[in-house]
Amino acid sequence: MAMRLHHAVLLSAALAASAIADPAKSPGPGANALSAFFGSWAGSWKDGPKNGPRGTMTIGQTEEGRALLVYSFDTPKRRTLSSPDRVYGQSLATLADDGSLRATLSNNARVVYRLAEHGMLVGEYVRDDVRYEGRFERTENP
Repeated sequence: MAMRLHHAVLLSAALAASAIADPAKSPGPGANALSAFFGSWAGSWKDGPKNGPRGTMTIGQTEEGRALLVYSFDTPKRRTLSSPDRVYGQSLATLADDGSLRATLSNNARVVYRLAEHGMLVGEYVRDDVRYEGRFERTENP
């Protein structure tokens, strides 16, 4: 009897384990919301009426179910590739409960992106006492 109970427990555990989806193979409930951000984007950040950094970014999927941002933003003062104020790199982003995509850039700025009407991507950039609002247009779908 003990042996049958042991086999029943093992069988139940095996069936339960096989019913658990592999997250890499089956997307979770936020996968569609996350994939809506995927693609290439171009636009600029603004500080009220003043122009801020222009930039481009590509947002893609990672194996962890997060997004990878590959980005490059310049400054309005010096628009050169070697500018020390130029921010470029890649960061992992997560989909927040409110549907926004959030990341920390290489300069420790925190960014929050939201999808807006007409396919625009709007964002907020905060670093120390600097705050920008951004608008980006999709340049390429994934």
